[in-house]
Amino acid sequence: MENVKPIRVLEYKKDKSYLISLPIGLYKIDGELVETKQQYSEELYNCKDLNIKKILKHTIVERYENSTGECIEVNKYNLELLRLENEYKSDEENLDKEFSYKKFIKEWNPIYRDIITETTYMLTNNVEKLPIKTGCKYIQVIRNKLQNKNDQLFVYQSNYARVCLFKKIFKTMGYKEEKDCSYGMTEKNKIYTVKDNSLEYACAFGTYLYGSNEGKVRDSEGSLKHCYAKFIEDFESILSKIIFYYLKKEKDNVAIFLIKEKRYEEALKILSGDRNKEVFFDLFPKTKNLFEELTT
Repeated sequence: MENVKPIRVLEYKKDKSYLISLPIGLYKIDGELVETKQQYSEELYNCKDLNIKKILKHTIVERYENSTGECIEVNKYNLELLRLENEYKSDEENLDKEFSYKKFIKEWNPIYRDIITETTYMLTNNVEKLPIKTGCKYIQVIRNKLQNKNDQLFVYQSNYARVCLFKKIFKTMGYKEEKDCSYGMTEKNKIYTVKDNSLEYACAFGTYLYGSNEGKVRDSEGSLKHCYAKFIEDFESILSKIIFYYLKKEKDNVAIFLIKEKRYEEALKILSGDRNKEVFFDLFPKTKNLFEELTT
């Protein structure tokens, strides 16, 4: 058995995931072969089972064969080669002996076989717990892609986050979710509909807010800062779209509200197609609170 450098233990959700640093070699980790190429580099390998096996591989000559398929054992080949070589070297001017020696080498070809053995690695008991909390349920650590203990890689679960943000915004507006309803049903009712896994064909205000092309996106990977930036970008984009379609549909009612407030210039802009976020926030103060909570 061999010793490994101290490993780090990463608690991910409800289970434990071990991050190990290994010397150069071939290993079996969780049943899969992993080859390390740098001596105790900063690269960390993920595993759940601490029963790590080091794979030792070397190649041997199993036998020799000629063109007709005949075989001879390695020991017999070596003895015969040694005999012919000695005869040839003892009388180098003898062309027949030289021919026999070189013919033998050319005639018999080695057949190789790989020998693989497994050695158990005994992991040290010096284990450090490393709890990871991102502060956002939509951002998680990518365990099997961690490269450096000081530079973890995160994933922003975009579709999951976008659906949740979509629902949150409508909840602050007093709208209710209805499953599998048509866009026509959302025209005169304060309801919306959205899939559980993406914003594809999400409906409200009597129209589709998203189609197939922009409704579903790929998860985003990177630093924690990058993932948070994508989260805020998605929130602001979804909010802007909801504001646009709401004010487009309700522009007459919104203009009446503004006129009653003696905000004539803003009312005129709304009727002319302006999609003022501050006017929307005046109508839905809870949405404004959500905006300030997430963006400040």
